[in-house]
Amino acid sequence: MYPKFFDNQYHGKKTDSESCIGHWWLPWFGAAIAKRLADDGAAVALTYTSSPQKADDVVRAIESAGGKALAIRADSADVEAVKNAVAETVKAFGRLDILVNNTGVAALAPIDQFSLEEFDRLVAINIKGVFVATQEAIRHMGEGGRIINIGSVTVKATRSLAWFPTLPALKLVSSPAQA
Repeated sequence: MYPKFFDNQYHGKKTDSESCIGHWWLPWFGAAIAKRLADDGAAVALTYTSSPQKADDVVRAIESAGGKALAIRADSADVEAVKNAVAETVKAFGRLDILVNNTGVAALAPIDQFSLEEFDRLVAINIKGVFVATQEAIRHMGEGGRIINIGSVTVKATRSLAWFPTLPALKLVSSPAQA
């Protein structure tokens, strides 16, 4: 099922004061998602790692349009930072209805030149960060909560052996639970 703001039956309807948190990898893409959610009535918390000015610009744009927004510094590779970002979102907005995982990194190199440290960082961000954010968000979501995981097809084009294993893991984390 598609989330409300991408639903074909949605067509500009506003959300019912939902709150959401997003972990953004591509700043322009994350900013567009955050602004769209805010335009649709959601209070938005967005995370950033190293661009506080860009995050603050998005918050100001949302607030100047009448929305609610919060920027939280959280490295997706840091489990405690991810957990704290979810907790801070719930504390600020009183609830959590939508999680957008749009985080990921790539390091393209021949396998014999790819360091174990870089591989560990790929796994920490592309798999563990998504898993932890999802796990923490679910603990605060009620019925009707939505989790959106956004990945990249670039890996299919590059065939990087070191990056490739993280894509199926994201797919697994994104699959609905089987009863």
